[in-house]
Amino acid sequence: MAEEKTVALDCDQYEDFKEEFIKAFKAEIAKLQSGGDNTALMQRIDEIARVQNLSAEQITNFINRIGQIDIKPVVEVQPPDMTDVNRAFGKINVSTEILAEAMKRINAEVKGALSDEKIKKAVQLF
Repeated sequence: MAEEKTVALDCDQYEDFKEEFIKAFKAEIAKLQSGGDNTALMQRIDEIARVQNLSAEQITNFINRIGQIDIKPVVEVQPPDMTDVNRAFGKINVSTEILAEAMKRINAEVKGALSDEKIKKAVQLF
């Protein structure tokens, strides 16, 4: 089994190769039309076709490798400023504490204002 040589090409090298391929193909056709050797021409065309197939495979592999690259964004987003939100929640917490203390005072005042006897009379009236 013959060992094949592989050559990696970048995009510019591939374009250069393609141009050379077209020039070589046109030159071989011109030789054929002027009475050149058909066997040599056929071997040259087979060699060029084999190299072309190899180049196409390399380009496909290159494109697949590019598709596997995990591209991460360069822009970093800072977390939002939560100081105003935290301050608002702090005020809400303070307000609930003040309300709880006020409710305790109101309950104490109501209990003090109404003795047990007044509560019993109020309940009996209803």
